[in-house]
Amino acid sequence: MNKKIILTLGLLMLYSASLVANTSQMQTKEQEQQHEKYPSSKKQLNMNFTNMVLNLKLSDAQRDKIYIIILNSMDALVKPEDAFTESSFDKQKYIQLSKERKIMKLELKAQMIETVYLLLSPDQKKELRTMIEVKELIRQQQKLHKHH
Repeated sequence: MNKKIILTLGLLMLYSASLVANTSQMQTKEQEQQHEKYPSSKKQLNMNFTNMVLNLKLSDAQRDKIYIIILNSMDALVKPEDAFTESSFDKQKYIQLSKERKIMKLELKAQMIETVYLLLSPDQKKELRTMIEVKELIRQQQKLHKHH
């Protein structure tokens, strides 16, 4: 019950922060379109899958479902902090939980990506693929510039 309340509050906080950010950054429609077509390479490189998806033109229903999926996957991770008690620290438990967390994180991320991807329309999937390709091209260009 408490997890549901915390999850709901977290979702509401993320959603309201998103709304505030959107309204506080009033740009003309033309500026927004230009920015979407030609994102800065630094910004593009820092975008992970979640950020790319959230930059798509999503419906409110899609955005809400995606936030819930993200929060659920984060909530499912084991926490190495469980190795601490009020009076002790279990080193072996901490190591084990940290190892489990790394593996779990990869599995949960793959599951989250698959679930979110299924929510996208064909056009959104195409746009996401373009974002991924642009990110990779920028990464390749930066590697070339570092070697020269």
